[in-house]
Amino acid sequence: YLGTKPEPDTKSIHFKYETYDALIRDYADSLAIGKSSPPLVMIDVYPAFVNLGNPMSLYDEDGLHLSSQAYEYWNTWTTTALRDPLGGCIRWLSNACDLSEGPITTKTTTTVVSTTADAPTTLSSNTDTQEVFMALAGDK
Repeated sequence: YLGTKPEPDTKSIHFKYETYDALIRDYADSLAIGKSSPPLVMIDVYPAFVNLGNPMSLYDEDGLHLSSQAYEYWNTWTTTALRDPLGGCIRWLSNACDLSEGPITTKTTTTVVSTTADAPTTLSSNTDTQEVFMALAGDK
């Protein structure tokens, strides 16, 4: 799974991207419990782009779609993840296995709180999937 990206023209919904990615990270962790190889691997694009400074050069002129430079990063990161010799990495960040997530047998729970003009939204990895998507879409 390639995570979301922080497009310059969508700053008002970046918290939704971060919430969604946190839920995917938790889901990937939960699927990996007791497995020798994770069934879902995440390439965490959002923080990787932030680490690069999220320059406009990563996007086409519309500020939304990726540029060829950004696709080069995606291709490199995806190739590295697919060639993982041990096959045990759940989350890749900036072309390296992110070991801060803990070993494959450790499950973490992330709770993300975001606020909008309407009301605060709290989501956790134990939240029903349909409820999560409704909240991220602003229907909750």
